[in-house]
Amino acid sequence: MPPIMMPRGRTPPPVTTSPTAVDAVRWSSSSSAAGCALVFVVWRLVLPWHLDEIDEFGRRLTSSADENAGRIGLVFAFAAAVAFTLLFVTRKVPIATCFAVGASVSWAVLFAWRASVAQVSGANFFVIPLVGAICPLALALPVAILAVGRRLHDADGEGDRAEPTGL
Repeated sequence: MPPIMMPRGRTPPPVTTSPTAVDAVRWSSSSSAAGCALVFVVWRLVLPWHLDEIDEFGRRLTSSADENAGRIGLVFAFAAAVAFTLLFVTRKVPIATCFAVGASVSWAVLFAWRASVAQVSGANFFVIPLVGAICPLALALPVAILAVGRRLHDADGEGDRAEPTGL
């Protein structure tokens, strides 16, 4: 592409980044990190680090992955509740959506990681709940935040007049 020709004595205007775009990147990255951190902390508080069903000697443990399923769901429900609360309190759809993305992705990764290395009797079928429940829920949370956020903007009368960043 040829350089832009300017009349003699004039300089081209400086290229700057809009403050709104910088704020959007800052808020989205920090809210995603907050979602990841929250899910990790709640996971560590309510679930054992390992999801083993048997110990190293082959004896059955008192807790199993089936018994931890409710607590795994509780971690997701807590993250979803925080994401929706963030949406209703701040009315900032991108911030709540980025929080939900960070939370749901870290929830799915924690489940996949901890369930894949669990010592179980027989075959480890962690992929079935991962594909059948965990991934669909992890995808549904940000989509639900976006849908509810759009309705909130429409109800507030902002509609198409809202800024693209939502900040």
